[in-house]
Amino acid sequence: NGGVGRVGNNGIFRAGKSWLYEGGIRENLIVNWPEKIPSETIIEQPVFGTDFYPTFLEIANAEKYSDKTVDGLSFMPYFSGEKESKRDAFYWHYISETGKWVNRMCSAIRYGDYKILYFYKDKRIELYDLRNDPSEKNNLVNTEPEKMKKMKTMLDQWLIDVHAEEPDLS
Repeated sequence: NGGVGRVGNNGIFRAGKSWLYEGGIRENLIVNWPEKIPSETIIEQPVFGTDFYPTFLEIANAEKYSDKTVDGLSFMPYFSGEKESKRDAFYWHYISETGKWVNRMCSAIRYGDYKILYFYKDKRIELYDLRNDPSEKNNLVNTEPEKMKKMKTMLDQWLIDVHAEEPDLS
């Protein structure tokens, strides 16, 4: 998930490994299943690592364990033409800082085509429209304040819901 510094190539995507910019979290997913998925099928919907487990359960026609919580969602419906995601948003919480990477403690949410990043040390928020700005060059936080407020509220509630660890700001 993202190349490292100058030895990696993240194309147009900003930053790299260990950052929550697209260069650190976006990667292609290639699936080969000739009996079920036509060759050269391209799905634009993003998926998350936690989506593999429920996808494999669906492929195996396995019943989910009723006493287990499954975080992900199967992405099999996308291969049969479903266009809309059942997930409301993607969330990340990265509060580690090591070595030369300073001020990267961050939480983020992707909601539709938009993503906000909240940086803990300087309490900075960045907002990007990933459809029109996949390189995350144009921070829209001042031009779309209502979108930013809604997404920040969603992020704050998610952090509470999952009992997210507080960052050490000392």
